[in-house]
Amino acid sequence: MNAPRQKNRRLTMALRLGVTGLCGIALFSIIDPTEIWGYLSQVRGESLVAALLLHALIIILLGWRWQQILKMLSTDCRLISAVDMTFMATFFNLVLPFSIGGDVYRVLLSRRIGFNINETLPGAILDRLAGLLALGLMLLITAGLLQTSALPWELRGAMMSLLPLMLIVFWLLFTLGPGILAKRGIAYRIAIMSNNLRAAGRRVAPVLAVLIQSLLAHLLAVAIVVVIASGLDLNLSITDALLLVPVLLLAIMLPISIGGWGVRESAAVPLLALAGVPASGAVTLALLFGLTQIAAGGCGALYFFVNTTARQQRPQT
Repeated sequence: MNAPRQKNRRLTMALRLGVTGLCGIALFSIIDPTEIWGYLSQVRGESLVAALLLHALIIILLGWRWQQILKMLSTDCRLISAVDMTFMATFFNLVLPFSIGGDVYRVLLSRRIGFNINETLPGAILDRLAGLLALGLMLLITAGLLQTSALPWELRGAMMSLLPLMLIVFWLLFTLGPGILAKRGIAYRIAIMSNNLRAAGRRVAPVLAVLIQSLLAHLLAVAIVVVIASGLDLNLSITDALLLVPVLLLAIMLPISIGGWGVRESAAVPLLALAGVPASGAVTLALLFGLTQIAAGGCGALYFFVNTTARQQRPQT
């Protein structure tokens, strides 16, 4: 690794550590930690188990989505292998300083088992874009159809305009981008990748399937928030959760902290306050969401690692 790249990576790591730390300091300056401990001590165990299982279901669903994306790029992958890689990617994305660390690991693991990195790297980008577009679609639908006094009209308008803005940006990026990029070096590789992504996007049926899988994953995330809120005896209705949780998920996607920690809790306070959830309750809910997600990803990653190791050590007959 050359010195400038290593320096940039260290700077990025320092910035993300700084954002996470500043968010934590800001939160605990306005919230009494004993209030959070009070919520944690009374949370019902069955709600945490349900959240853990729902997180695992999301990861399996995203593993299926990864398999479908690879098929769109003409790469066949067994479902069990796709789910294995997705559990690993989810866990590493949450615990590594780089939010794309898990995606990098998934691409490298794909290469290790024989896949072409020129196809799996665009696949990782498509995987991210699918989640983002599905989230924009969910924001458009919920903000347009669900009525509640919890959502100011300014936020509702911003939610409804996100998907059209994303479509415009992606169209400019993948339609005009390859034509204006220089045909050499890294720019050439980006142009080739854009062409691959654009070709995959023309396959309507697989694209719709991937978007539906992404929407289901986001709906399950909403269900997790509702389940944890119920376990904490917080008054959060399903309607408010459908409106507010997608905005929280969008904040988590921002690559400015370590695994979304700090940003998730900071965003949860003003968002859930619109539904009448106290700040300490919102922070506790966000913390439990992240912890159960790590537990689900870690358990799944460990399971597949142990099974893969056992298969490799098993004597051939």
